[in-house]
Amino acid sequence: SWTEDAASEQAARALFRRLDRDGVGFVPEGEVLPLWPTLSQHLEGASAAALAAKLEHREKPIDRSEWMALMAALREIVGARRFKSSVRKAEAALAENRAQPPARTRFTLPARLKVPVPVPVPGAIDTTPKAGLPAGTVLYPAAEPAASGGLAA
Repeated sequence: SWTEDAASEQAARALFRRLDRDGVGFVPEGEVLPLWPTLSQHLEGASAAALAAKLEHREKPIDRSEWMALMAALREIVGARRFKSSVRKAEAALAENRAQPPARTRFTLPARLKVPVPVPVPGAIDTTPKAGLPAGTVLYPAAEPAASGGLAA
């Protein structure tokens, strides 16, 4: 019915606002992917997997109009009641995820901040590991031949 469709659309908008923490009108796909299993719980496996694959390979955040189109398609497939149920569960999952402290992740410096690899200095001791040599082996530079003293015999 019209009222169910309006309520479904309102629920989709509310979830988008919760995902759009900064209020900029965009949601990173990384915010949506954890909720996708809940949102797509009533879809057939292949359909859900195909839509999830599209979300995973996005390079741009999802804007409000794309979000609403995705939610409208989902609502059309599963029906308004199941859609609203999925959105409510997704909102609960989002609230629970945000209430938990963030998991520890490995931090990687952006390329512009990475320390450059040192350039070898002639005559310096090479301490880099070498294939085929026991660990801890240090190679010293070859001694240069001494210049003749100029004494002729």
